[in-house]
Amino acid sequence: MSFDKFINENTIINEGIEDKGIFKAVVMAGVPGSGKAQPLSSKILTENGWMSMGDIEVGMKIITPENKLSSVIQIHPQGMKEVYKVTTLDGRETRCTIEHLWKVHGVKRTSITRESGCRGSERIWSIETTEDLIKGFENGKISTRCHIPTNVPIEFKEKYDKLPIDPYILGVLLGDGCITTNSPGITSADDEIINKIDDSLLENHYVNKRKQKYSYSLVSKGLPNGENKYTTYLKESGLLGKKSYEKHIPEEYKNSSIKDRILLLQGLFDTDGSVSPMAQIYFYSTSKQLIDDVSYIILSLGDIPFTKKKEGFYKKDGVKVKCKDCYTITIQTHTPEKYFSLQRKIDRASNPSLQKRNTNHNLRNKIVSIIPDGKEECKCITINDPEGLYLTDNFIVTHNSYILNKIKSGSIEPRVVNVDRFTEFLNIHDIASVYDRSKQLTKNQLVQYFNGVLPLFIDTTGVNTERLKIRLNILDKLGYDYAMVFVNTSLETALERASKRERQVDPEIIKVYYDRLQKYKNDVKGFFSFSMEINNDKDELTDEVVTKAFKRVSYFYDAPIENPIGQEYFELMREHNWKYLSPEIMDLNTIKTLVSRWF
Repeated sequence: MSFDKFINENTIINEGIEDKGIFKAVVMAGVPGSGKAQPLSSKILTENGWMSMGDIEVGMKIITPENKLSSVIQIHPQGMKEVYKVTTLDGRETRCTIEHLWKVHGVKRTSITRESGCRGSERIWSIETTEDLIKGFENGKISTRCHIPTNVPIEFKEKYDKLPIDPYILGVLLGDGCITTNSPGITSADDEIINKIDDSLLENHYVNKRKQKYSYSLVSKGLPNGENKYTTYLKESGLLGKKSYEKHIPEEYKNSSIKDRILLLQGLFDTDGSVSPMAQIYFYSTSKQLIDDVSYIILSLGDIPFTKKKEGFYKKDGVKVKCKDCYTITIQTHTPEKYFSLQRKIDRASNPSLQKRNTNHNLRNKIVSIIPDGKEECKCITINDPEGLYLTDNFIVTHNSYILNKIKSGSIEPRVVNVDRFTEFLNIHDIASVYDRSKQLTKNQLVQYFNGVLPLFIDTTGVNTERLKIRLNILDKLGYDYAMVFVNTSLETALERASKRERQVDPEIIKVYYDRLQKYKNDVKGFFSFSMEINNDKDELTDEVVTKAFKRVSYFYDAPIENPIGQEYFELMREHNWKYLSPEIMDLNTIKTLVSRWF
């Protein structure tokens, strides 16, 4: 991600002047290694594939929905917990605890002022606990409005230098191919498919036209003992001899590169797929395993498959005779044309007037049920991704919910202020040389945030009372209310966790921070109208503790503005329908002057 994109994704203008949370700031302080975690269960997608939570260790790389790698920096065993099964509209399932957080759209609304000047509201993204979602389903408030985000196409770590056979050819063989004999056959009336296969064949292999109309076989010439490498691979992968209802996609193809996965699907959809007059994509098969494998790849590409089962039967002499069931996948996607290489199907799928429904529809799955599902040994992990999102069972996007994210308001998205975030755009391995630049970038960001009177979450390390007083004075003059959260732990635990972070911190510095925090924390609490302390030592950071903090901070963001300056600014902004601190209230240079004292 470029720096400009990073800044742009952090909104600098308040979207609704009546939004709760404006003129509010929460300061979180703690020693390095104090940690920010939330418990999960089920499987997690890592750079080396899917792993169960029980096998996750500190230092492992987790894949995020944005196709980035994020390190596991902490692990917290939670013991036996009651778990709940969460089911989405497309039939996917995962399991989590009652306190687990979800990023959802549609549960909360925010006030807006439209271009016409009329006031209204719109649904927004918010962070909700499983418990809150259950209550919403019970009272009917969110029965149809509990959408969760999807992932971008995921690039798996390459395990193979080269796939054994071309993925498009394998797709055609799984679609319209006959693989029950030693000579793989294809039935197709499309010369375009046959020509594409012919261009992608292995050396010493060619397409042989059979006597039957539209029938072809893949044969070899000039290889020792007449070997046919397509037959060899089909045998090695357990596909040779399989009938249509027994077919599957080998693991190395399911987890191949994005390009190869798309080629595989094109082979399948050119043969057994179709496009409706409204550019809706369908795929058909009598093999439940093949349907599951195709759905897996579709999900890995960031699209959403919906599967339906149709009972298979035919009538003989008026009697209903059972046969193989047929399964149909319908795909929700913004790019339907990528599923085909046949030009006639691409033309229909990519016609703008036909696929309007696809391009206008946001790709969001929806939670449709949450039910108790027994007890299970659980543990939490902390990853170092600022969004706190990663992929669990069946590519469901879930919330890491470390403390910094979890205690943010469920209906408000405060902007995070943390100088370390800019090391992504600088040189993290030479932090001393870039720290001044990181501070300047943070100041620039703060100016925009203050100008938009946005809610803030200030993530810091240690307690420097003099520096803290300066920052609180700045917040005061800008009309902000402020609260504090201490994240504490034992020195031993802090040293252990800090040693496992990507950016190493001198143990002596940690000891200084730790001593300072313990010495001054009670004095500092007097600076704030609201403060609380969370102990994150070993197994003490339970779901209940963090959820309590989440609710208290959420209440702070929701509360009316108490700062007299903020109250005055707010009334002026509302009266004039402004979405930021206009020059009539405070000019940008004044804000820059105040922020210049931040560090």
